[in-house]
Amino acid sequence: MHPEDAPGIQAKESAAIEFFYNRIPVEKIPYYKSSYTFRICGPKGEWKNILHQSIALEVAENGRVYHSLSVHTDITFLNPLPNNKISFIGISGEPSYYALSTDPSNILQPEPGMQISARELEILRLLSEGLSSKQVGGILHISTHTVDTHRRNLLKRSGAKNLLELAVICVKKGVL
Repeated sequence: MHPEDAPGIQAKESAAIEFFYNRIPVEKIPYYKSSYTFRICGPKGEWKNILHQSIALEVAENGRVYHSLSVHTDITFLNPLPNNKISFIGISGEPSYYALSTDPSNILQPEPGMQISARELEILRLLSEGLSSKQVGGILHISTHTVDTHRRNLLKRSGAKNLLELAVICVKKGVL
């Protein structure tokens, strides 16, 4: 791993422990995937950006995780900036928490301006797939006007000039 990333990874793992053992009930642990980024050295000495994702597969009644599945994906092509954020993606209807702080003084607090509701995230994901506002509205059973209002609000809060820039910002910050 990149030497500068070691303290950040330790902070991210500490934040994950805080989330799984102190912020959610034991029975909810298998319904969350943790996600963060770090850098590793590739075979030719180049630095690669890695997306780490992990989910508990077997949890004891006391909350101890016995088996987990971790996946590392090379996301160098996305050119993400290093950050000290962690996300917890809810599964089976659980809410998701994106780009949370790993700083011990404000651990698991969202980044200002990047708080995105579940509905906004649904809309952003569909728009990022290239669907029109009308198509997104049809899928979500809401009006095109409502989709456009959510899009405008997201653009304003993020400071992005267009949907592509918004998607890039959200990927870099771990929201998407």
